[in-house]
Amino acid sequence: MSSVRRYRRCGWGWVQMTGEQVAAAARGPLPGPRQTNNRAELWALLHIIQHSTGRIIYWTDSAVLCRGWYNRRFSAKRHSKGNSDIRRRIKQAIQQRGGDHNDIMVKHTRSHLSLEGSLERQ
Repeated sequence: MSSVRRYRRCGWGWVQMTGEQVAAAARGPLPGPRQTNNRAELWALLHIIQHSTGRIIYWTDSAVLCRGWYNRRFSAKRHSKGNSDIRRRIKQAIQQRGGDHNDIMVKHTRSHLSLEGSLERQ
């Protein structure tokens, strides 16, 4: 990521696994002028919520995302300034699925694990 904000570009992605097989995946560039790692993490979570049904176990290497999820920042009536636009969209996506915050479990994992390391964490 560039230290010069106007050159900074972030991407997001998620993978749905069934055992050791990839069942679905999506990725893309982070939209908008604010390009930060935290926004990209939030955007990936938003996308999986919008494009899936049922319960979700979402693994991320973002401690910030995990803390925010379990501090219920996504279900609050008012959102803090930083990334509130995406948090609001996440809240709306959860409501549109017909579920609630408890249908989605966000878990933290270390980044850059091997396949074996990932499977041990399940």
